[in-house]
Amino acid sequence: MEIVYLDYGNHVGYQMQTYFSILSLMAHSEEVPAIHVVTDHVVAYTRLEKYVHVVEVGQETLKEWRGENDYPFRIKIKAMEHVAKLLKEQGKDKEALMYIDCDTFAVCDLKPLFEGATQGLAYMQKNEGMPYLTHGPSKRLWDDVKGKTYCGIVIDEHSEMWNSGLIAAPVSVMEKVCGLTLRLCDEMLAQGIKSFNVEQFCFALALRHECQQIHTAEPFFCHYWGNKEGWNQVQTEFFVRSYMEQLTVEQEVQLFKAMDFTVVPYYVKSPIWRDRFLRWTDRIAPLKGQRYLDKEKMKN
Repeated sequence: MEIVYLDYGNHVGYQMQTYFSILSLMAHSEEVPAIHVVTDHVVAYTRLEKYVHVVEVGQETLKEWRGENDYPFRIKIKAMEHVAKLLKEQGKDKEALMYIDCDTFAVCDLKPLFEGATQGLAYMQKNEGMPYLTHGPSKRLWDDVKGKTYCGIVIDEHSEMWNSGLIAAPVSVMEKVCGLTLRLCDEMLAQGIKSFNVEQFCFALALRHECQQIHTAEPFFCHYWGNKEGWNQVQTEFFVRSYMEQLTVEQEVQLFKAMDFTVVPYYVKSPIWRDRFLRWTDRIAPLKGQRYLDKEKMKN
């Protein structure tokens, strides 16, 4: 099993999330899978060098991967394609390749999932249903693409939206999936479609085109995109404790296993009126009396 993560921009929060997710793989796997991290900040993973293969990318490459339409999620597709090609060159085209978003971690034994992927099954994180039956971004995307044909694929009522927090398929298939996803994505972007979830919709279309059936990985992973603030706090406390107690990576895995993951929600919906109210109170009653240290006085 080959695992790939993407972390770029040198954001400590993303690095922390990726590290935490890697620990979850180690906690729930009989053998640590081959883990590849595509990143522009190699030093962030020095501590994990025993377990992780770092694939370094520069700023020019990242800019190129964004494409002509400057779409940030296109980098994810290119990073997966890049690792798939590297593995194919190493003769690992029949191995299973699994991409995992950094804000995703394993919650149980991964053996059934790994076995299914190794046998050639295709997975994505979660089936989010038919876009035309939803609302919000998915429904707006559907209104833009319904009835149209992209790369020979007709967008109709059978076109599903899958969450792309996890994507798995054999290396040889994944290379084809990434290539088709890029073409689908670029065609939609060229038409001026701006929805942030174009990438995951195109992945679902491409994966179904290549594999016919997609299986859900939802029972095996928690994708906390809906409460990153809450889980970032959990991880901050985790790593501060690790630092203060000078834990080894192996001890961090044991600490991870001892955690209760049911006490923090992975999704929190904030009412629109609440967000507006908070902005309103900040505007009419801003904080006052802030005091800061004086650099000149600090020199004396």
